[in-house]
Amino acid sequence: MGNNNWRSKMQEFFKKFFRMEIDFETLKSEAELNLDGSDNYDEIKKKLNNEDDSITVYKPDVDDFIQACTNAQFADNPDEKLMMWFSKLYSVLFDFYGFDKLVEKYDDYIPNIPTEDDEATWHCFQLIKYKYFFNDDMDVNEIIATIIQAGETYKINKGRDESEYAYTDEQIRGAIQIFSAPGNAEEMDEEQKEKFKKMLEEGVERELVEAMATKGYALYGGNALYECDWEKSRDLFERLYEITGDAQFANTLGYIYYYGRCNGGVPEYDKAFKYFTCGHMGGYYESAYKLSDMFRLGKGVPVNKKVAIDLVARIYNENLERLEHNEFGCKYADVALRLGSFFENGDVVEKDLFTAYNYYLKAMYAIGKRVDFDYFGDKKVLSNIEKSIDRTRDAILKDDSIELTFADEVDYAFLPCVNHLLDRNRVVRVTMKILNDEEVMITAEGITMSENGEEEVNNFLFSDPIIEEVQLSSKYTFFAEGRFSEIVKKLDNDITIEEGEFSVLVDEINPIFKTDDNNDFSDPITDRTVENIDNFAKMRIDMKKEEPNNPISYQFMYLNNMEFELDCVDYKLKKGKLVIDESTVDEKMENDEK
Repeated sequence: MGNNNWRSKMQEFFKKFFRMEIDFETLKSEAELNLDGSDNYDEIKKKLNNEDDSITVYKPDVDDFIQACTNAQFADNPDEKLMMWFSKLYSVLFDFYGFDKLVEKYDDYIPNIPTEDDEATWHCFQLIKYKYFFNDDMDVNEIIATIIQAGETYKINKGRDESEYAYTDEQIRGAIQIFSAPGNAEEMDEEQKEKFKKMLEEGVERELVEAMATKGYALYGGNALYECDWEKSRDLFERLYEITGDAQFANTLGYIYYYGRCNGGVPEYDKAFKYFTCGHMGGYYESAYKLSDMFRLGKGVPVNKKVAIDLVARIYNENLERLEHNEFGCKYADVALRLGSFFENGDVVEKDLFTAYNYYLKAMYAIGKRVDFDYFGDKKVLSNIEKSIDRTRDAILKDDSIELTFADEVDYAFLPCVNHLLDRNRVVRVTMKILNDEEVMITAEGITMSENGEEEVNNFLFSDPIIEEVQLSSKYTFFAEGRFSEIVKKLDNDITIEEGEFSVLVDEINPIFKTDDNNDFSDPITDRTVENIDNFAKMRIDMKKEEPNNPISYQFMYLNNMEFELDCVDYKLKKGKLVIDESTVDEKMENDEK
């Protein structure tokens, strides 16, 4: 009887704690229990719970969580107030109260709205837990507003049929995230689609940006939920841009007007130019190259081909770097396609079909990586690239004035990928190893230096239009027939190259060779340069004598100087001999040794 009287007395104090009306120390004092101290756990639990282990002192409900968040909202420091309250709730009362027995329910895709008090309470509890355990950067006012809305929505839904449920902003955003995941929309049954569609429409009415954008892009061409409706799509994006000023929405409007989607197929170039300009100013790549198209072709603006190529050139390297960092959803394919077109037509730069073909090959590689994302319009881009490749290849074969042609092997004075990297202020390590009298193995690695001075190996895109090779890797190995230049032969006078490797670290910023006046070397190759390299080689030979079992590796650095590059090595690169799989290299080496 005494314990029941104690429980009855404590109900008011536990309720006040759960509503954040008293602090934990006050609760402990009134309960006369050391809840987070030395008192026996079983004794405390026995006092708090019934014999069947159910909660009897006080069972918190949704109203308590709403009131707690409201009180925290008006505290001097809401974040600290909520955190201190929740830390005691989670670390001390969680086990005593059996919160772990409450289970939040989900179906395959969309979270169910709680229909029982326990589930609603558990949902509010989990929202606070997410804030402090998984996303501490989340704004406390955002989580407080979410919990209050979740609680109020539960109260509205209580007793309603599921078809009449209201939804919280958080639930709508969560459903959108699930729906937007690849393949999920197609796998939903009709009941799930209708449920999601109802949630989406409710979000659109509240002008939730995520809901408006999801519906807008669904109407943009149509999808599993909505048939295509360009005018409704346009209206949503007009409102979205008005609300957010987001460059993505400006870009989308630019496309709608550029292709006359709401004007019977007749382009509205003035509006397209306006929105593409807004998108470009906001850093949106698609807007930049669509403006380039307009200036190049004079669509809605005077023809200005210099501006056209400048707009594309400015975003080329940025998209190339994104591709090289495995961001395959980037716009590199679209940018490379346009640069190829400039060189194919020669209307802005000097006509160069092989350079055009090279850009088209790289565009094809990039779009091949991107089609997996199934972006709207990618099939059209792929088709345009394929046509450009076929057209340019035929033109090269028919043009007798072009000295170069496609071949199974190509002569090079120096690795083209090295020049490519140097143009972008990178470092490349080139290692050449003689395999036999006629064949050499050449490895190239792209390198950048981290802030702490350590080397980092990065992917880089290598392409060669003559042998029609395009690959993305951090390390390339070429098996080629070649001969070493006079510089390398001079080294060969002192040591047998077959015993080791000749490695070159190329850096256009930090050469180690100096002239007599101690200035950085930047002149064409001279006898002094050869002598410096020769002396460096002799130093390596002395090291070899001291450590005869170690392989020899020559390393030196030099500026990006064309004469020096041409003097470095000549070789024939064969089609199909580019290797990016190290196991293939090892296998090749083993076969050569046999």
